[in-house]
Amino acid sequence: MEESKERNFILTNEILRSRAEESYRMYENARRQEQRWKKICGYVVAACVNCVVLAWIAAWNYHRKK
Repeated sequence: MEESKERNFILTNEILRSRAEESYRMYENARRQEQRWKKICGYVVAACVNCVVLAWIAAWNYHRKK
């Protein structure tokens, strides 16, 4: 009976450890994906700012030459 309880305890520990490892892997994957999206959004924002600045410079030069 005591051996059965110990075996059950060991099995429960293994299941919990396995679930914890899987949860941690999922967390790490989500964190990496979030960083990837932040990087992509940063590039998009930089490109938009670049376009606005270039358009402003072009408009300023156009109006200055008139």
